[in-house]
Amino acid sequence: SAPHDAGVVAMIADAPGVAEQAPVEAAAAPDDAQVVAMAPGDAARGDAHVADKRRDGGVRTVAAHPKTVTIQVFTRPGEANVYVGKTYRGPSEVRITEPYGTRYTITCKAPHMKGTTKVVFDHDGAAMCTAVRVPLCVAGLKNSPDDAPCEEDPNLPQVPDPLSLP
Repeated sequence: SAPHDAGVVAMIADAPGVAEQAPVEAAAAPDDAQVVAMAPGDAARGDAHVADKRRDGGVRTVAAHPKTVTIQVFTRPGEANVYVGKTYRGPSEVRITEPYGTRYTITCKAPHMKGTTKVVFDHDGAAMCTAVRVPLCVAGLKNSPDDAPCEEDPNLPQVPDPLSLP
């Protein structure tokens, strides 16, 4: 009889009139054999079974997320200020602490510069907000440095039309 922890056991002895074959010699099972199949006699009778020798992977503990998360916001250029909505939050390198999962669009502003970045408070870390130059619009003049059409921004200082001055 083959050992119970054999890696492979093959026996053919269940059909009448078929020449009996000698059992294949079982190789020595490794110490960490994963699955052992034992099929004595006729497998169709239901007395075959599989012995699973896999090791348990253990229990994985998942830690709960923190209640609050802090993100440090860096700006480029360094003199830009940080806003969340219309609320001033501080200068460059300000640390913002919010409840876990909060999503914000952070705006950074410097004179004639503006930029935005989206952040999710799901881990402590940092965010970079890069402000780019906002086109200065002068009504009635061609704005040659800015090929894009001017859009009026209510947050920028308005320059009066030089042709309409008294």
